[in-house]
Amino acid sequence: ALLVDLVVLLDGSTSLEEYGWAQAKRLVDGLLGSMVYQGDASNVAVIQYSGPSDFDAFNLCSSGNPAGAPDLHKDCGIQWVKHFTTNVTDVRSAVRNLKFPGGSSFTYMALGQAKAELIYGRQDAPSVVLVISGGSPLFEERTRQAAQRLKSVARLVWVAVGKAARDGQRVQDMKSWASLPWQDNLLLLPDLNQLATPRVVNEVVATTCHRVR
Repeated sequence: ALLVDLVVLLDGSTSLEEYGWAQAKRLVDGLLGSMVYQGDASNVAVIQYSGPSDFDAFNLCSSGNPAGAPDLHKDCGIQWVKHFTTNVTDVRSAVRNLKFPGGSSFTYMALGQAKAELIYGRQDAPSVVLVISGGSPLFEERTRQAAQRLKSVARLVWVAVGKAARDGQRVQDMKSWASLPWQDNLLLLPDLNQLATPRVVNEVVATTCHRVR
């Protein structure tokens, strides 16, 4: 069985629109489905990320002012779907029950949360963080920094879906944010209709589990 500590970050921002998000969710479902039969080899956590719903929340979430500690989910749109668990079936049903949040994309905050979760990972298991991204993160510099920090403790894989996979500048960014070599850690999936097909799911499984032996 494949031993891995996997944190999945699912983009819930408006850029994907509801159809794209639903397809991305089905992709995650397929990935988790491939891990259900691994016994407790797969340890999985899932975050759904979007961003603040109004201007006050935006200021609260982006200022880094400790006095105004925001509520991650309510204020900042960072939703913990499941913390690390080897009960992948449980994670699957939680993902299936997610609602489309819409909103902006506080990707850097989701990356920070993923890094914090890895502290609870297993010593003997390789750590992989899989980001499913459909749009442009706010605060690119913060996103770059958060990706750098995360890469020091995990393999960071980006899966660009829909518009994000066709945006040349965005793809350049993701190449630099992904672990090296980026060819192994960046998947471009422009066709939303294809996201939940076995071929694409298998591609994501292979990429996620690449070099995880």
